[in-house]
Amino acid sequence: MFAALCHAQIPAGAWYKGDLHAHSSYSDGDSPIAAVIKSAEDKKLDFFVITDHDTSLRGNPAHWDDPGYHSQKLILLYGVEWTTPLGHANVWSAAPFSYAELWQANRARDAGAAAAAAHQQGALFSINHPEAILTSSWQYPVSPGADSIEVWNTMYRFPSGNRRAGHLFWDNLLKSGRRIPCVGGSDTHQLVRWQSRLFSHGNPTTWIYAAEHSGAALIAGIRAGHVSVSYAPDAPRLDFSADIDEDGTDDVMMGDNIVDTDREVSFIVRSGSNGQSNTTTSFELGTALISMAARGQLSMEEILSAAAIGDDSNKQSLRGVCVYKSGALFKAWIVMGDEQSFTFKDRPGAGDWYRVELIGKPDATLVQHLLYGRVLALTNPIYCGFQE
Repeated sequence: MFAALCHAQIPAGAWYKGDLHAHSSYSDGDSPIAAVIKSAEDKKLDFFVITDHDTSLRGNPAHWDDPGYHSQKLILLYGVEWTTPLGHANVWSAAPFSYAELWQANRARDAGAAAAAAHQQGALFSINHPEAILTSSWQYPVSPGADSIEVWNTMYRFPSGNRRAGHLFWDNLLKSGRRIPCVGGSDTHQLVRWQSRLFSHGNPTTWIYAAEHSGAALIAGIRAGHVSVSYAPDAPRLDFSADIDEDGTDDVMMGDNIVDTDREVSFIVRSGSNGQSNTTTSFELGTALISMAARGQLSMEEILSAAAIGDDSNKQSLRGVCVYKSGALFKAWIVMGDEQSFTFKDRPGAGDWYRVELIGKPDATLVQHLLYGRVLALTNPIYCGFQE
């Protein structure tokens, strides 16, 4: 499923932004197909998919046949939300597919059979909001057929328990040796009622690195784990790569596996609206602060607040870049400004993985701050010595 990389350059491609989880009036959304797609177009997304509930559709994805299901501005994928009391999952494909066997698996409450049926149709099967608070969390075993996990659903802090989804549910799978990508999805239902005042399409935004702007290439990008997530389409995005042979060229990116771990590796973190970097103010946290934060004695939010004392004008742009190694906080920088670049070296062991989070203050209302939390962006891991 994943490329086994040791001495290879990252293939040519580009980053595309979109939303992988949304609803229309064909299920429990408040707006027709055409209005939902126009909303995605207005956000200037590059791709989009409407994932209405299969229970509302009675197993027939009729929303694909709606005359409004087309766009000249973005790539439309084809999706359905596999919906049971024991968990939900999105099924995506670059083209329409038969849903009959997936519906049978729904009636049988068999997530493993659903994933297998999706693969038979060339589609991906992605677990939704595994630690949800107000809807179904994931209670099935995570079958080998699961292609990704939605660790960021709606607003980060509430109502979907995304912190637990990422730092417990997903981390535990990675610790078991699974290489399974993360994605985000707004799960937008409302464009006119009260929820629309809090979030909409692209909150969060999933970024996919793909060879071209096509449905097939985007699906391949998700499958490879070449995915980053930010809280909004115009928010800072994280890019994470590594130079294995010290030749100044990035060899692997998030989602890839460094096969040969018997060497020191240079890792590169870039943050910014376009994944680029320039010189800005930053400082790296020392080992004592990292240790305290890793033990839970001090939060990164508290460190950020302390750094902002006496400089109220810079609180909005003050951010933290956090590198997690095999689930534990490993490196962190306090930064000022949007565009950043950091390099660190480490000698990974077999079974290690590294991923990055950007924390700070979102550009949002006070009420939204309470729901969004402080996570602005996150990456998939770079794996080291994982079994292929």
